[in-house]
Amino acid sequence: MQKRFRTFWVLVMVITIFFGLSVGVLADKGKLVLVGVPSDFAAGRYETKSGVFSVDLSEIEGAYVLIEFEDITITGKVVIWDTQEEHLQMLGGITLIQKDMELTTDQIEYFIEEERFTARGNVVATTEDGTVYSDEMLYYQQEKHAIFSNNVVVEFENGVFKGEKLSFYIEKELIEFIGPFIAEFN
Repeated sequence: MQKRFRTFWVLVMVITIFFGLSVGVLADKGKLVLVGVPSDFAAGRYETKSGVFSVDLSEIEGAYVLIEFEDITITGKVVIWDTQEEHLQMLGGITLIQKDMELTTDQIEYFIEEERFTARGNVVATTEDGTVYSDEMLYYQQEKHAIFSNNVVVEFENGVFKGEKLSFYIEKELIEFIGPFIAEFN
């Protein structure tokens, strides 16, 4: 156990030193943890010339990457973090939890400078008000605006909406149904 603890802290120090200012945003606010990785397994790498940090735990049963920053927790199997382009990609059984929302998907891309992310593949966003299913979701942090597209299904207490595109303005509490939609009520 003590060896794993030391390995973790060495990894954190290496990440902090090599990633510099572009990672400073995340390093100041959160952490990256590799969970369930054998002590003799080379789980990650950092390419100094390209500035790409990557971790692939897809072959290790029960292992995952945990990223926490601000009020967001993300888990997945693969991370590709381009520190020069300020682009983070996670693959494989992604779960993102933020306050009262949980999102699961196959893949997430986060564009740090633009403060936007894209979820692709089997997107399921759940809140206390309902659940949205889609093939893709775009989220703009500054505007607090989510766009769900392709095979959109919204389940809520009183019924179901089905269509191709849904735009949700969180602060305004406004939902727009774009294109043809079917509504079924209980």
